Parts: sequence; C-alpha cells; structure tokens
Amino acid sequence: MTPDDFKRAWEQNGDRLVTFPPEAVATLHIPENHRAFLIQPGLPESAAPYLDFGGKHYIGIPSAAQLWKAGEAFERYRVIGANGFGDPICLDEESAGAVVYLNHDDEMKRGFINSTLECLACSLLAFREVVRETQQRGGPDAYLSGKIPSELVDRFILRMDEIDPSAIKSHTFWFHSIMGEGI
Repeated sequence: MTPDDFKRAWEQNGDRLVTFPPEAVATLHIPENHRAFLIQPGLPESAAPYLDFGGKHYIGIPSAAQLWKAGEAFERYRVIGANGFGDPICLDEESAGAVVYLNHDDEMKRGFINSTLECLACSLLAFREVVRETQQRGGPDAYLSGKIPSELVDRFILRMDEIDPSAIKSHTFWFHSIMGEGI
C-alpha cells in the first residue's frame, strides 16, 4: 500500500490524519521512508483500538526519556502518540523505527506493535474494518462489548499474517487487541 493509498482509504469517511512537522521528523534516526510517512500522509488522529497520534505532547516527537523523565535508556524511543491506557506509542530508533508502546504501569516495559509505520497503517485499516463489521452485525456497542464474531477474528489474524507476521504473535499489541485482552 502506498502512502497515497493509505491517505485515501483512511480519509474516505471523513476520518482525519495528522502530519508531523518536518523539522521534528528530521531529527529521527529511522529509515527515510518512515520519516516521509510521518510527513505525508501522516497517522490517524484517533484510531481503534483506542490509539491517538500527534497530540500536543507528541507532535514534536520527543523521546520517552524527555517526556516521561524515564532515564537515558529511553532516549531511543521517540513518542508519536498514546494508547487508551496512557502508554506512549513510540518509534524505536534502535530497531529501524519499529512501532512499540512502553507500559508505564510496568516500569516502561516495551511492547511490540508493528515492524514499520507502513505496517502500522495497514494494521489500523484492517482493525477498523473488524470494528465496522462487528458493529454492522451486532449493533453500535458490539465492539465495545467484546462481541467480535469469531470469523472476523480469524480473518484479522490471517490479514495480519500478510501485513506483519511478527505483529500478531502471542503477547503482542494486535494479538491482545483482537482477542479482547488488555495489554
């Protein structure tokens, strides 16, 4: 999927993308295509499951060490958003820009989300489809009530295997999200 394809797909129903300032992106030690993705098309302002990107604390892409006063070991993590638990979502500069979260309730333990920003974008689209289909079948509260039909769970797992196989392994963000378990 190209950045333009992602932009079209995400914005088709009025959902917004947030772009990061080029001067902040230029400071990142990640592959060039990842940096370009943050500038254009950007990331969703908000996305299921309970993710927010580019808010006022994250638009400058600070390090987790800076934002959370977490110590020098956390300089490698550049914060781009947060999950619904308030954990920072970061790009790991020492892992080629892998997308991770840091569990602030567990000594900032690193949790894997996706291998790349492009994989994150595809995963967000795939999960959004699960939420939409779940709501179509079971009503507006079906997803929030954890009533995801098993065939949608299976389809999402297969789709994630195509997008980013590492991201759907046991104990990863997407695995817990589709199985209805907390991270």
